[in-house]
Amino acid sequence: MKTLSIFTTLLFIAVFGLVSTTIKAQEESKFGKDSVECLKQTSLYREYYKQKNYADAYKFWLWAYTNCPRSSKNIYLDGVEIYKDRIEKEKDAVKKDKQVDTLLQVYDMRIKYFGERGKVLQYKGNDMAKYAPKRKKEVYEILSEALKLEGNNSFLGTLQFLFFNANELMKEETLTMDDMFVLYDNIMVVINAKLAEKPDDNSVKSARDYIEQIFGTFATCPKFIENNKPRVEATPNDTVLLTKVLKFLDNRKCTDDPLYEKAAVNLYKVKPSATSAASLAKMYLAKGNDGMAVKYLKESIDQETDASTKADLCYLLAQVQGLNLKQHTEARANALKAVSLKANWGEPYILIGDLYLSTSVSCGDNECNQKFGYWAAADKYNYAKSIDPSVADVAGKKSATASSYFPKTSDCFFWNIHEGDAVTVGGWIGESTKARFNN
Repeated sequence: MKTLSIFTTLLFIAVFGLVSTTIKAQEESKFGKDSVECLKQTSLYREYYKQKNYADAYKFWLWAYTNCPRSSKNIYLDGVEIYKDRIEKEKDAVKKDKQVDTLLQVYDMRIKYFGERGKVLQYKGNDMAKYAPKRKKEVYEILSEALKLEGNNSFLGTLQFLFFNANELMKEETLTMDDMFVLYDNIMVVINAKLAEKPDDNSVKSARDYIEQIFGTFATCPKFIENNKPRVEATPNDTVLLTKVLKFLDNRKCTDDPLYEKAAVNLYKVKPSATSAASLAKMYLAKGNDGMAVKYLKESIDQETDASTKADLCYLLAQVQGLNLKQHTEARANALKAVSLKANWGEPYILIGDLYLSTSVSCGDNECNQKFGYWAAADKYNYAKSIDPSVADVAGKKSATASSYFPKTSDCFFWNIHEGDAVTVGGWIGESTKARFNN
C-alpha cells in the first residue's frame, strides 16, 4: 500500500509538472517571452488610444505588435486606426507610401493570427483603394478574393471599390469586357440577395445604382453586340454564352437586334426550356408576330417553376392578349394569375382597368349602361393604388381619367340608376360595381 501511495504521488507530480509546462508554453506563445511586459505595453498604448492620442500610443502599440502579436485581436483593430491617423497626417509622399504598406501588413498579420480572411481582405482592399489608388490591380485581386470568400456577406463598399477598380483596369486593357460582365453578374447576385432580405434598404439601392451607373458607361447594346456577335457565330451551341447574350439584350430592351433572334433560336434549339421559350416569345414580339409570341409565352409559363418569373410572364401574356390581340377575357384571366403569384402587385390591376376603360361603350346598349365600365375601371385603378405604392401616381391619374367619363345623373335617370346603386357591367366585363356620377 505504501509503495502504491509513493507511486501515485510521483505520478501526480509528473503530470502536474507537464500541465504546468504546457500552460506556461501556451502563455508564452500568446503573450510572447515576457507576458508581464506584454500586458504592460498593451495597457499603456490602450490608455492613449482611448483618448485618441494615437501619436503617444504608437511606440507602446508597436512593442506589443512586434513582441506579442498573438495576445489580442485589438492590436490589429487599434493598429489600423493608429496607422490611418499617421498616413493622413504625413506630408512626405515616400514616408506615406511606407506607412500604407505597414497598414496593409497589419491586416495580413491579423489574418495570420486571427483568421477571418474574407472579412479582413475587404478592409485591406478598401483601404488600399483609398490610400493607394494607383495599385488598382492589387485592389482588384484582393477584393475579388474577398467577394469569392464572403459571397452575400460582402460589404457594399467592397462591391463598389471592386467594380470601380475593375472598370479602370478595363480602360487600361488589363481586363476585358467579358471580365466585366462576369463580375457584374456576380456582384448583382449579392446586391439582389441583400435587397431580397431588406427591400427598402437605401444603402443597398445606392450601391446598386452606383454600380449600374458604371456598368452603363460601357455596357451599351452596340458595344455588347459588337463584342459578342462573333462568339455567337463561332459557338452557336454554347448555352452559357447564349443565355448571357439574351439576358443582357433583354434587360437593355434590345430584343429587336438580329443577335437576339439568333441567340434565342439557337438556345431553344439546343436547350428547350422556360427561359429559351420566353426569349423566343420576346423575339416574336419585337418582330410584331403576336400569335407566335403568345404560343411561346404559354409554353414558357407551363414550364417555369419560379413564381416571380412566372408572374412576370403571365402579365406579359395578358398585355399581348389584351392590348394587341383584343382577347380581353383571356387577358384578364392571365393578369389575375399574375397577381396570384406575386402579392401586392398593382400593374396587372391597372391593365385590367385599361381594358375596362377602352371597352366600356361596347358593353352596354344605352347612354347609361355603356358607362358602367368606367366605374369598374376606376375600381381597379383605386385597388392597384391601395396595394402597391410604386404605382400610386399612375393609378391615381388613371382613376381621375376614368372618373371624368362617369355618366351624368341625367344619363341614368330614365333607367332608374341612382348614386351608390349596385350594378353589373354588361358584356365581357360582367363585374359588379357601384354607380357614381359626374354632375
